Amino acid sequence: MIRYALECEHEHVFQHWFDSISAADAELAGGQVACPTCGSHAVRKSLMAPSIGGPKAVSSSEMLPSCAGPSCCAGACPAVSPDFG
Repeated sequence: MIRYALECEHEHVFQHWFDSISAADAELAGGQVACPTCGSHAVRKSLMAPSIGGPKAVSSSEMLPSCAGPSCCAGACPAVSPDFG
């Protein structure tokens, strides 16, 4: 399932769930999605800001003795990165 922010020709913005990206493209191209506000079938994808998490806060107790800070290892500090190998 994928959710898109959509906008109709009258600038009403709403969200709609689709089974897949290709299903969304097909349904929008075929006019199968209607605006819940005005009923228009002239609907397109709208810009949608992704939800991006910020960096994890690191306490000094999590750093290695030789670590100069959370950014000293360019994100690959073995004290804070489980993928460091």
